[in-house]
Amino acid sequence: MNITWRRTVINGETKPEDFIAEDENARTIGRIYRHHMRMSVSIDDIVAKYRGLPQLPGYEVDPKVLAEKAASFRADLEQQSRAEQIGSYLGLHGPFERSFMLLWCTLGEPDGVFWRVFLDWWNACDGGLWNVRNDMTEVLRRRTASSSPRGFLNPDNRAFYEGLPATVTVFRGCARLRVRGLPWTIDREVAVFFAGGGRSRIAPRDPMIATAEIAKDDIFFVVSRESEIVLDPDKVQQLRLEPTVAT
Repeated sequence: MNITWRRTVINGETKPEDFIAEDENARTIGRIYRHHMRMSVSIDDIVAKYRGLPQLPGYEVDPKVLAEKAASFRADLEQQSRAEQIGSYLGLHGPFERSFMLLWCTLGEPDGVFWRVFLDWWNACDGGLWNVRNDMTEVLRRRTASSSPRGFLNPDNRAFYEGLPATVTVFRGCARLRVRGLPWTIDREVAVFFAGGGRSRIAPRDPMIATAEIAKDDIFFVVSRESEIVLDPDKVQQLRLEPTVAT
């Protein structure tokens, strides 16, 4: 499967991270669904990724040493649960690449593995979510219909979810054209932070604070960190937009 990446230039500066190339990868995901390509990652795939990690010039590992390290890595993988194996694979990718890989690696897994991996690694995807939002939303709709993620939430996240009212006021800080995304928050200050660029520190064009209402039953899952609400963007109600000046 060919996954395409390109450098992104914003305000004349080249981003240090690689962003996902949306058009090419949308076609790749389409081929996965149409032709039933393998939608999981094997131990061989994980070891191949490990062996192929870039090496810094002047710090290259001797091939014999690399082979020994790869053999040890494989031995560790063989002792891991399926969810842990997928997690090991995701850990070999950068945060902007990981969003797509999180979706792809879990598509063919049973619900229990899917939710364990998804909930463990969601917050490790710091970029790329927007480009796979439609496919990810559809997958989350199907998964929540067949198996609720609430039983897989850790104690902090479960307590956070249980404390929410039947209708939740949520906020999202983003570019005007990216309002219909998956991650929102009940903390307006968190939305303000992301409207200003968040952890990337690169402010979006035409930044907005979006405010909306969502039924608790239309929430996919929650993350207590940053009071995050991951929801079905087509289910938000009473959407209001407030322009903001990024600082």
